[in-house]
Amino acid sequence: FCQMMTEEEKVQLAALTKRVFEGEELAGQLKELHDHLKAKDRRAILPAPADNLATLYLYSCNLNNARRKKCFKGQIFASAEDCLAHVRIGDGYGDGILDGEGFEIRIKLVFKEESWMLKFQSAILSLVAYTSSSKKPKYAEELKNSGEDCTESLNEVLISDETVESFPFTLALSLRRVVKYDYQHFYDINKTNNSPDCDSFADSVSMSSLFVDTVSITSAERRVQMIENYLHEFFHGKNAEVAHIKDKAKCSSYEEKDVNNQLYLSRHVHEAFDGINTVPTKTPWFAIHVLSYDENKVDCPKIGPDAIVESPFIKRQRCNVLICFYNESYAADYAKYLRNDSTQLDATTYCMDLYFEDAKKAKYYLDWKEQKTRLKWEGRN
Repeated sequence: FCQMMTEEEKVQLAALTKRVFEGEELAGQLKELHDHLKAKDRRAILPAPADNLATLYLYSCNLNNARRKKCFKGQIFASAEDCLAHVRIGDGYGDGILDGEGFEIRIKLVFKEESWMLKFQSAILSLVAYTSSSKKPKYAEELKNSGEDCTESLNEVLISDETVESFPFTLALSLRRVVKYDYQHFYDINKTNNSPDCDSFADSVSMSSLFVDTVSITSAERRVQMIENYLHEFFHGKNAEVAHIKDKAKCSSYEEKDVNNQLYLSRHVHEAFDGINTVPTKTPWFAIHVLSYDENKVDCPKIGPDAIVESPFIKRQRCNVLICFYNESYAADYAKYLRNDSTQLDATTYCMDLYFEDAKKAKYYLDWKEQKTRLKWEGRN
């Protein structure tokens, strides 16, 4: 309650508390103040007026045979969290990632932005396509112990009744984020060990984020190699991913470990930078162009009041760059996540400074990446 108390209310509480410690019986007065603050708390979370409209985007489908596959539901929950999925709170909506008849999974989720709904749709289609690949699938323990046939048509997860739609809603509607924690703690641990969902949630991380190193973004040295605002929702409770500017597959062992070959990005912006799960282009959604760089080293700028400067003697070289989006649509979706000190030059281009230990090396890596990205763009005419 203290965050919502006025100065007068704080003084009143302090005075009552002091008198209680002095031996006075003030239970009635304390209860009256508590009830007042509790009512104030309820008013603080009342929904907005009903005429305050926005747009929600709904994705739903049925996945036949999905619960036959080990960890499949866990992967859906992981993708839902990554794509900022929500469920509507209340009777009659039927939202969620739910068990259907037989081995079916029913999905019905809402999103605040169309781009995240489409990203989630792509993730589900990728999961479904993965089950019909030539790789040998992992079957749920329940199915293996049932004596059923684990071959032929059962290898595939079939998607049906897929719908994508948008609709207006009032901001009074209550929404709740879908997170991996929901899946981890929904089932009793003893039942989970033999469930058709997964023996271990550790196996069910999003396939696109396997083997990606992550780092804390509390240090000033890392924040100056970020193009994103470190406060935005993608970093809530999460570290940044280490994004190699030059593809790891093309790197020497030295280049792979070179900190000048690294940016620190959220999962979603990392995918947009590398062209992973980017539909419909299947190419990176932005490139980084180096305008200039300085060989003179300066003190590492401190981004954010809570930034931790790991050493006062660490210097960095400035690199002035342009963030160039593929088109205006992708710029509208992603530019809002850029650092607050970035400058918009036109509908698809933003300018900012990054700082590296060696700006000349960083320019080499960024030039390499930009050339590869623009070749992919030219391939799409």
